[in-house]
Amino acid sequence: MKLLFCEECGGRLGNTDVFCTGCGCKVPLEIEAEPARASIDPAFSGGWRFGQILPPLPEKTRVELWLTNSRRLREQLDSDSAARVLALVRGKTGLKDGWAHLMLDLVSDFGHASPDWTDHVAVLAAAEDQLKETVGKGFDAICIVGDEKVIPMAEFVDLTETDEAVESDAVYSTMSLGDPWKDEAARNFERATGRLPVGVGWGASAFEAYLSNADAAGKAIFSSSFVQGVSAQCWSEASQRVLQDLGGGLVQSSPEADHKTLPHRWDQKSPWQYFNLHGAIEEPGWYGEGASDYPVAFLPFLMTHLQSLNVVGVEACYGARFMGLSTEESALLSALSHKTVAFLGSSKIAFGPPRPPNSLADVMIRDFLKHMRQGVSAGDAHLMARHAVASTLDDWAADPAMVIKTVLSFNLFGDPSVRLNKPLGGLARLIHPPKVPLRDTLSPVRARLDASMTLTQKRLQGMMEAQYRELQGIQPLVNTISRTGDLERLRWGWKTRVGAFEKHWFVLTDSAGKTLAETHSK
Repeated sequence: MKLLFCEECGGRLGNTDVFCTGCGCKVPLEIEAEPARASIDPAFSGGWRFGQILPPLPEKTRVELWLTNSRRLREQLDSDSAARVLALVRGKTGLKDGWAHLMLDLVSDFGHASPDWTDHVAVLAAAEDQLKETVGKGFDAICIVGDEKVIPMAEFVDLTETDEAVESDAVYSTMSLGDPWKDEAARNFERATGRLPVGVGWGASAFEAYLSNADAAGKAIFSSSFVQGVSAQCWSEASQRVLQDLGGGLVQSSPEADHKTLPHRWDQKSPWQYFNLHGAIEEPGWYGEGASDYPVAFLPFLMTHLQSLNVVGVEACYGARFMGLSTEESALLSALSHKTVAFLGSSKIAFGPPRPPNSLADVMIRDFLKHMRQGVSAGDAHLMARHAVASTLDDWAADPAMVIKTVLSFNLFGDPSVRLNKPLGGLARLIHPPKVPLRDTLSPVRARLDASMTLTQKRLQGMMEAQYRELQGIQPLVNTISRTGDLERLRWGWKTRVGAFEKHWFVLTDSAGKTLAETHSK
């Protein structure tokens, strides 16, 4: 039996074809592949770009694009596994549950070339224009099938100067070629975007299992509606406020809990999993913190302990690291290989306050989980969370560079159209959930900080050294933050290495020395 789809361009083949009519390549006779299901409409599975007519779409139908590159997939996987992935993607196309699922294989656009993210955005924008002309709709969601070597992530210089660059899939949401640090259009997030990182570390079998889980997620009945939270002790107040805003629940804090004791304390049946721990670029685990103690609080294999289909929100620095890693090295890949259908985490250093009011990473994860608990799709929940963080850009107490880095670095992994059934009962239904008393330990210090810059630095140094022993003798770097029409603000930053990871502390003040906000790296 011959291939029913061309190995080179993904085009459909007839039973007697010797050469592909799309790209002219000779069809290998000895390779067999699983035949396409008869129900797959070739217009949905790629033909829509080449003149095949899509059926009329109902008015409220939303459009999801499944985006991949078959040549790059074959470079990451063996030919049989790549063909299996492509067949599974084709099997997702068509009309289902209010969505029109289309496929776009970029092999015919790029061939053997090595395009960067700007080339991909340009092709996607042209394809969307073509779709609008034929059916009057653009892409509501884009599901990227492949790791960064199949479909590249964008890279931008990090203006917070805490990482060299920020990797992001946000460009596929904005379809903008601009610089998000400068161009407002490059922060206009319109399309829900998620990635299924098929590659060397997460192969065809994991992809197939994920699709099965995602199909089941919308029909599942959950025994628990509580959000399960795990936090570094130093952020337990901020984490408790997140859970309070999500309807209740208690945070498990570390060092009190670590990777050995957590399985005995952790609600592994909860479909809603929240982590606010430290992360490191070269370490698989996430860390707690308390009294200068930094135990390993969580390791990737613990994701396999989850007993329910679930959603994961992670504030940790590098919490969504996956490039070049295996499931043993990446909590993200371990989660997607088991029962997680949506995972939101940062590709780089993330920021948040040590105590309420919540901001940055706290708001990103809180709003993502909140909207998913309300029955919103993962991609739309991520969009809403991005907009919530981005809306603080002009706040006087916000550091604009940290706001922009947060909306760029938190990427969604999973099908953006996936959703979990709304949980039944529990605190999620209470109008006034139980409140946990939260102490504001910083306000008394803030009230005293109103002096010249020299005196401000002396006072800030004393305040930070008193709270964080790691900063003894470390002087801050100071950067000016100013925008047209704004008064000057100052960002005071301290940095040191603690064990396996680098920690950053920032205090934002006005020019008179009044403290506006304090944030830490995660």
